[in-house]
Amino acid sequence: MPKNWKEPELWVAMNVYCRLPFGQFDQSNKHIIGWSDNEARRADPTNGICLNALHDKAFDRHLITFDEDFRVVLSPLLKSKEVSEFHSHNFERLEGRTLCLPHRFLPDPDALAQHRETFSKSA
Repeated sequence: MPKNWKEPELWVAMNVYCRLPFGQFDQSNKHIIGWSDNEARRADPTNGICLNALHDKAFDRHLITFDEDFRVVLSPLLKSKEVSEFHSHNFERLEGRTLCLPHRFLPDPDALAQHRETFSKSA
């Protein structure tokens, strides 16, 4: 396994672009379990998904997560009328949509379960 996420072979193998529908621009590689939370998982390609900047920040802030079938789950805040029209428009159309999975290095279901657990507590 490459030690550096930026190695071209790994990015090509993961078919890197935002893995959510409508998110083709400004891509960023997102650790599911945070860089600072688990040093052993830092270079693990199964601990990552590729998201655009908007989805990346929402994932970090536990405003979105993915269920067991890799479908987008929105936080109650994003579903509420307390967010701007921009946010509701850019997220409501994603709810229930399935993450486009890479050909190799599928996201670790246990890592996503850990993210969902924190997501549920922050709701």
